[in-house]
Amino acid sequence: MTNDLRLLPWAGREGKRCYLITDDHGGPVSRLADVTESIQLGMGSELLAHSHNMLLDKNLN
Repeated sequence: MTNDLRLLPWAGREGKRCYLITDDHGGPVSRLADVTESIQLGMGSELLAHSHNMLLDKNLN
């Protein structure tokens, strides 16, 4: 059994990086991190699409 460190998608105390020691069995904190990362990636994708559209509109004017 190997234990890996996983950087979590939220900050710990005092804004420091937060890690989870995991053995890839998909515990509750690992599942929460998966959902949080998925939401963050989706929001990032939407933001990129929005900014791309704004740049296209600016270049057309």
